[in-house]
Amino acid sequence: MKEKLSEAAVNFVSGAVTKGFGNVVNTINLADKILDRKKEIANRFLPNIDNTIKRVDLLCNVLKKNVMAFTSVDYSFIKINDLKAIKQKNKSSLNVLIRYRQSLLYKYMLEFLKCQYNAWINGQHDNEKMDKPTLEIINKYILNQDFYPLSNADLKNNLAVSSELVETANSILTGDRTNFDGRFMFILTDEQLMSLLFSNLKEPTLLVLNNQNIDPVINNILCDNSTYSELTTFGNIVTEFSSDLKKREHLYIINAILAAAAIILGLIYFVDRETWIEVVVGIILIGYCGYKTIQVSVEMEDIYELKKGTFDLYVTNRFRKIAGYEPKQVTMTKKVEESNNTIMGAIMGGILGFFFIPIPGGLLIGALICAFLCSGDSSNPKGESDGSEYKDIKYGMMWKAYTISFALCALIIYMIRSI
Repeated sequence: MKEKLSEAAVNFVSGAVTKGFGNVVNTINLADKILDRKKEIANRFLPNIDNTIKRVDLLCNVLKKNVMAFTSVDYSFIKINDLKAIKQKNKSSLNVLIRYRQSLLYKYMLEFLKCQYNAWINGQHDNEKMDKPTLEIINKYILNQDFYPLSNADLKNNLAVSSELVETANSILTGDRTNFDGRFMFILTDEQLMSLLFSNLKEPTLLVLNNQNIDPVINNILCDNSTYSELTTFGNIVTEFSSDLKKREHLYIINAILAAAAIILGLIYFVDRETWIEVVVGIILIGYCGYKTIQVSVEMEDIYELKKGTFDLYVTNRFRKIAGYEPKQVTMTKKVEESNNTIMGAIMGGILGFFFIPIPGGLLIGALICAFLCSGDSSNPKGESDGSEYKDIKYGMMWKAYTISFALCALIIYMIRSI
């Protein structure tokens, strides 16, 4: 019986291996057929592609000259009265820039196809010389080659955009200066170039949070750029983050003051106590409330930094997408609230409070105390993130801080009435 089973097993494995090998052979044959077809296509189109590239290259050169003619315009002394004429001129210059960008993309695509055709003729499925062109590559070329070339220092420091451009953007968008040329006007008006700039700034939202002194003419031009409108929205969200944190910090400061008052009153109150149990319980309660006040305050700061960092990644990816980039994934800590123990503690505490705390509200007091004691810390698993889950990162429920306030106030009132 065992011999028959072993023989059956061997036959099964042999059959599977043979079938698998057959699939590999079929796949190779299919790949060979595809490559033969690719060679036919390459031999058909390769002879004419050089002429097409030359014609497109000539068009790119003409359009580049037209674009660069706009970059030499000086916008140092523009006034509100000039705004209508400037916006009309910007429409014309943007049309030229868009045609130039499309022509460059077409040229790069043709050069990529030429590399592919040569690879197919040489028996390769893909070329190893050139990646498939994207808008990211084109926009980086326009920004870093045509408008603001990278200096040797920029290249040495591996900067993605020119330090001259970053300095210009920071000074103009915060209102420190108003003089600029046509190169920066293109960035003020073109969504993709502005997005490329913002995606390479550490905290682009600071530009709209510190723009109180921005020139009104520049601000009016920026309002027509949807990328800057998005940045303004992101800046408002950052302001909400900070405002929410400050509101919570105020409560933690109050709790710290209450804890200090409880310690001072405790020194007076516990001196005359005859029973050591009351003294020990009081010291433990005051110490625990003080410890939790500090712990929760520190945790709020950590959560704010996590939320802000995740949101900054989301903002960067949003601008990367507009500029033609792929979203960037980063390994980040993800805050996960563990609420099961808290819920069970509240239920058990409510039951105990109802039966063993013989005062009005005993159920609520018991539920709060046990939920507070049973609440677990948040877990912090690592995971890949593109920043989109920043909304899911919560500061935590404020009931913990309010419970500390309630306990400290009750203890202070009790000690004052007993002194």
